[in-house]
Amino acid sequence: MGTLRRSSSTLITGFINSQNKKILNQKIISSFADFHIEQCGFILPASDSQSGAIARLEMMGGEFCGNATRSAIALLTNGASTSGLVEVSGTNQLLEWSSTGDIITVQIPLPKSNLVKVVKDGVLVSLDGITHLVIQSQVDPPTGDELTALADTLMQKYSLKDELAAGISWYNITTNQASFRVYVKAVDTLFDETACGSGTCSIGIAIAHSRGVDTAQMDIIQPSGQSIAFSYKGGKAYITGSVSKLYDGEMKL
Repeated sequence: MGTLRRSSSTLITGFINSQNKKILNQKIISSFADFHIEQCGFILPASDSQSGAIARLEMMGGEFCGNATRSAIALLTNGASTSGLVEVSGTNQLLEWSSTGDIITVQIPLPKSNLVKVVKDGVLVSLDGITHLVIQSQVDPPTGDELTALADTLMQKYSLKDELAAGISWYNITTNQASFRVYVKAVDTLFDETACGSGTCSIGIAIAHSRGVDTAQMDIIQPSGQSIAFSYKGGKAYITGSVSKLYDGEMKL
């Protein structure tokens, strides 16, 4: 039994221990099907007590998840206006965060090299803990199973399923709307994301690269209809948006 919480930014965090995360991940998702849970993670004490980090977010698949990080910060700060550092799986970097009420900003971990690679089907953006193929288009993507099948094909084509986690981020440049599919290797699951922080960041970086600039600031509309703001300057990237708690209670597995 554990305490389970979910935010509108598509994360669940559970204070639960398990040696079989794949089974636990599936049980949590199936037990709360009405909430359309996409990814699960643990909030733990910081692994380095001297780092000053508020906590450590450990995703079920060991990946990095930007919205999960924002959701964890929202739970830990409970509406306070404050800032600090946090540890997150998928990266060795300490990440900056700030909170003002339900508005949470977190830093997205960027690698020291090989951030962007242009390929035939789009732009590969390799973040710490997750890689996204960004497709920029003037039309909306296919929907439902058709987009899932396309994402699976593209991931196979670029060997993205060998990564810790990978995503296909489709961005309509005329409407600022995005669609995402994210694969997490450890739980062998392709998620239909209602919002994606790392995908949003990857879209912003891909656009900045295509424009030949190293700064960017934009709002990207998520599949949920809400927006996540992206900013990129001085080699650092951040996402900002509101987080709401949809459930706070216990569950039995």
